[in-house]
Amino acid sequence: MKARLGSAEGAPAGITVLPAAAEHTIGSARVSAVWHLPEVLREFRVDPGEVLEAAGIRRDLFDDRENRIDYPDFGRLLLACEQFTRCDHIVFLVSQRARLADFGLAAQIALCSETAGEALHKFAHHFSLHNNAAILSVVSSGDY
Repeated sequence: MKARLGSAEGAPAGITVLPAAAEHTIGSARVSAVWHLPEVLREFRVDPGEVLEAAGIRRDLFDDRENRIDYPDFGRLLLACEQFTRCDHIVFLVSQRARLADFGLAAQIALCSETAGEALHKFAHHFSLHNNAAILSVVSSGDY
């Protein structure tokens, strides 16, 4: 089921977003991984506050890198971003600006490693501190 937002709510006509998340959500992620989303939206001359409102997300989400967003809300936010910007690859534009440091404690632990391989394993092992709904693993092959 999709809910259509009209111009009365500040969204452009034809914007479609998914309904708000149910009481029990399946996971969340720290907003720091997409910290540059408001910056990218502004480059498209789109007000991030309007997109957040249209997606049913609180406007202060990007006030703190440690804020978390539930996956259903995250999906609605990304869909609204695509629709407001008319850019189906906006997530890739945001991802280009992400750095290891944007992944919080998992990244800090990885940066304390002596080798790149050790760093990857530590990052994968602690990734749930950043994102509690995704699984990250490292598969080793050969003597690398």
